[in-house]
Amino acid sequence: MASTVKDIKASMEVAFMQSAIFSGLYGFDQGDDFNATFSTVSFESILLYIIAFFANIIEKLFDSHKSEVATTISEDKPHTPNWYKNKALAYQHGYTVVDNEDYYDNTGLTSAQIEAAKVVKYAAVVEKANVVYIKVAAAGLVQLTDDQVAGLHTYFKDNVKDAGVKLSIINRPADYFKAAFIIYYNPIVLNSQGINAITGDESARTTVKAFIASLPFNGEYRNTALVDKLQELAGVVMPELVSSQTSKDGSSFTDIDAYCVPDSGYMKLYDESHLTITYKVYETVGD
Repeated sequence: MASTVKDIKASMEVAFMQSAIFSGLYGFDQGDDFNATFSTVSFESILLYIIAFFANIIEKLFDSHKSEVATTISEDKPHTPNWYKNKALAYQHGYTVVDNEDYYDNTGLTSAQIEAAKVVKYAAVVEKANVVYIKVAAAGLVQLTDDQVAGLHTYFKDNVKDAGVKLSIINRPADYFKAAFIIYYNPIVLNSQGINAITGDESARTTVKAFIASLPFNGEYRNTALVDKLQELAGVVMPELVSSQTSKDGSSFTDIDAYCVPDSGYMKLYDESHLTITYKVYETVGD
């Protein structure tokens, strides 16, 4: 981690004051305090600050480079989850890889053509019971087409996966999300339907939808995080989560015990009826 400009300058000040050469030139005793000897606006102090400033920039550049190298090594190391993920994202529908390799020769293709061919826009890899599961989705968080996922299967089978590795591609619609809340509200700000008097929006419902839609692909959903978001809303005094549930296909829902990761990698509210919000006026408890 890069040292601060202040710390770099302080170490330079100590070295400056311990120098026998500078002691002879300036007439101070070796080991004297720099700031007691030189003004903060002196040429010496400003010069050391400038040197320290650029030294700090160099240290930050080295930190950034080190981080980039570590990330590259982590993501490009063969046969790791990140490697499989990046291979999924690199798949180009309609194009074949170089013979006996796992990459494409894109000579003559424009950046737009390459980007359009990369139909997998979201990918995540998990390993369970010795099976590598690759969750994928197309732009807009939707399924790949049958043709696209068939091509992806062939790409992994013939060009990517190791012999003996059990690999399964998960390409499904978003999991279903269902929840029920009781919102205790301030009637100065919200009405009995939860409508904000100024914006005209049912802010709690909007917030829940936005929260679910903004979850990272294959990211962890947490009940407490959603409640915290509702707590931030104007007029919402106390949000109470009554229940939260998820389902792979909408036919059978399972209660979410504090947190979950969508089986398909993402989830959504398919129907307004899946989000039930009851509004109650918050009343201060008297003695």
